[in-house]
Amino acid sequence: MLPAMNGKKMKAMNVFAGAIQYLKQHLIDSINQRNAANKVNVNNIQWVLTVPAIWSDAAKHFMREAATKAGIKSDNLVIALEPECASIYCQTLPVDQLPQQINMNAVGVKYMVVDIGGGTVDITFHERLANGKLKELYKANGDDSGGTKVDQLFEGYLSNIFSKQVIDAVKDKHPSEWLEMLREFEATKRSLHDTDGLTLVKLKPSLHEMHEEIQSTTIANAFKRGSIYHEDVKLQGKNILKVPKTDFRELIVTVTNKISELVKSLLQKPEFKDIDFIILVGGFANSCFVMDKLKETAGNIPIIRPEEAELAVVRGAVLFGWKPDKLTSRKSRRTYGIAIWRNFREGIDPENLALFDSEGVRKCDNIFDCLIKINQTVEAGETISRVYFPLNANTKSSIIDLFATVKENVAYVTDPDVFKVGSVVLDMSDISGGKNREVKVNLHLGQTEFKLDVIDVTTGNNVTAIYDFLSQ
Repeated sequence: MLPAMNGKKMKAMNVFAGAIQYLKQHLIDSINQRNAANKVNVNNIQWVLTVPAIWSDAAKHFMREAATKAGIKSDNLVIALEPECASIYCQTLPVDQLPQQINMNAVGVKYMVVDIGGGTVDITFHERLANGKLKELYKANGDDSGGTKVDQLFEGYLSNIFSKQVIDAVKDKHPSEWLEMLREFEATKRSLHDTDGLTLVKLKPSLHEMHEEIQSTTIANAFKRGSIYHEDVKLQGKNILKVPKTDFRELIVTVTNKISELVKSLLQKPEFKDIDFIILVGGFANSCFVMDKLKETAGNIPIIRPEEAELAVVRGAVLFGWKPDKLTSRKSRRTYGIAIWRNFREGIDPENLALFDSEGVRKCDNIFDCLIKINQTVEAGETISRVYFPLNANTKSSIIDLFATVKENVAYVTDPDVFKVGSVVLDMSDISGGKNREVKVNLHLGQTEFKLDVIDVTTGNNVTAIYDFLSQ
């Protein structure tokens, strides 16, 4: 459930689906208005939905479900990672946007993409190959130190001036005016480039109304009695708040320092020793303070910030839609494995995992059969296959459980920090082969999502995994 500013809650799925549906319909209406005689066939549209690279598989699947609920067919939808889209777009940058010593298209060039959006910071590390495609050299990193963190600090700043009760009342009863204040602050956040003098904040009518109702006095009267925060904050006329630029700089720098520490920690890793440059994109990347801090952090490593850095992801998403195989390989975010059984090892395997097959042989259940390890390079289009056999001769269905963990090595699916990604059930009602019936499991990798195919080799019955990510 997601809470609105007024406290009311709605299912997150409905909120996201509604937003996607609005954008989808807006695009279709715009296209049809321009070409009324030949209206677009929705089934001919390839949709690209971008998500932060640091999001979990569950979150990515949630967005796919939301898009499906919004009327987009799953076969017509590609999930793309935002910093990857930005990286693809930056391959097309004109020479005049690049430092003189940088050749973006040089074979073997290695660079970091720092995508600083509203909610998250996404960082990836790519190398350009001879075929013009990209290879991921280190798994995506990041956190929630996006531009909205500064907005939260701005809200706290105003709360210190007018009281938390007043600001909460504006958000609750006049959400549109509060959002307008945030939009105006967003412009200030991007344009602020020095710390001298004052910057202006326009006060909305609802702020006056709520202040008088809750504090029993007008904002003007409160300022006449002296500063209600500190002496450098002034009221100009009735509706303009004059704030020292140093105060807003502190709000931005608080978040920027976290981004800087994250980038610094990555640059210290051996994988990043040969980095050629850093690409900075995203809305918050337009802040001069962000740019200056990261230049300080990067030292001699050049930083490229393309014009209209906030549009790099969406422009790259269009290119990704045309060529989703632009990235030839990625680093696995987790270790994945299948739950299987094998012969019990006395004195090694836990007794609580012991069971007997139909012939009375002691087996160990819940073994983690590793398919791919965390940080392992995954090639685009790669398929990892395994062959299994049923535990009992009369088994009429096989349940294949896929598990994941952030650990590199685990023995059992019951180990700490191992969680179930999903299950598939394969029909094996033809038991004529007994225990010798071969079950082939194919894990298809390399794109932003993967799927699991399970096949009964004897009968040809097969099923493709539909993961229940939403329960994670």
